[in-house]
Amino acid sequence: MKKILTAIGNEMINNNLREIEDIEVKEKDIFYKEGILEYLEKDSDIDIIILSETLLGEEANYYFSKIANMNIEIYLLTNKKHFMEEFENIKNIRLFDSENDIIMTFIHNDYFENREDSLSEEYKDNFQKRIISVIGNYGVGKTVFCSLLGKYIARNHKVLLINFDIFNDNLKYLFDLKKRIDFYNIDSLISKVYKNLYVLNGIKYVFNEMNKINTDKVKSLFKELKESFDYVLIDTSCETSLKFIKTIFPNCDYNIFLLEANTLEIKKAKELLEIYVMDFGLDLDKTGIFINKYNISSINPKIVAAIFNNVKILGKVNYTPKINTYINSFTKNNIKIDDIAKFQKYLKGTKI
Repeated sequence: MKKILTAIGNEMINNNLREIEDIEVKEKDIFYKEGILEYLEKDSDIDIIILSETLLGEEANYYFSKIANMNIEIYLLTNKKHFMEEFENIKNIRLFDSENDIIMTFIHNDYFENREDSLSEEYKDNFQKRIISVIGNYGVGKTVFCSLLGKYIARNHKVLLINFDIFNDNLKYLFDLKKRIDFYNIDSLISKVYKNLYVLNGIKYVFNEMNKINTDKVKSLFKELKESFDYVLIDTSCETSLKFIKTIFPNCDYNIFLLEANTLEIKKAKELLEIYVMDFGLDLDKTGIFINKYNISSINPKIVAAIFNNVKILGKVNYTPKINTYINSFTKNNIKIDDIAKFQKYLKGTKI
């Protein structure tokens, strides 16, 4: 049971929180900042306090320090982007763009600590190894998304990233892989790039002219990799002329379709998705959409959901200039994950 106190100036969030299992909302929402410490002085038995940056104003850091001393986790609601870097490194604080994002976090049980020993026993019992492909149009951010997701999952699980785009070695360049390939077998193509995170680059050397790729061989490969890894994430190509892509989707447990929420990219994404379904055997029941590079000018996710009404919308990844920093300064020992910290909620339980 998580004990929650809110101070955002809106009682409606408490009404929504009270409908969620294993949540106890303390008191009514606090409408004035002085009331926060007044309440905590009489009752500090709180796990999480939800705060509004607007309510705290210039005294935000003062209140953060006071609350931190009580070992209470802070969920901060802020839409002022220039505050993000200032707040995100404070101990026990998480940043949210909207009240809905906070609600969805609790609904998906994302308040567990990111450590294997603190995950629920139910989660451990229901854990299943998975092969997941990341698909979408050119330039949507598949490689970066795949690497960030892999790094995040690798906090608790052993993860392998596969570059299945045989003509573009994006994962190789992103991770600066310089490993010499002496033998064209799976073991020689796998490099450890971080704790629990590995990359298989050079799939074209496995499926070459002498060893033509087909569905059975891919199925066998994935089965073999599942024996060694908890998650296998596949960075794919959007080239529909590459018929070997047909061998991937049927052998994956789940497919993440990336798109950008603007009119042009949505039209392209809808066309590509239709091709994948009709010609490549993509199962929409095992496919979900992530909106990538989301920003203030993007089309509302509810509209995107209406357009793709037969595919589940998993969420959105906000665009941030830090992504460019991530790419430009990337080394195998410097992998950042701050911008997609919500991904684990889709990996708890038996369903992604």
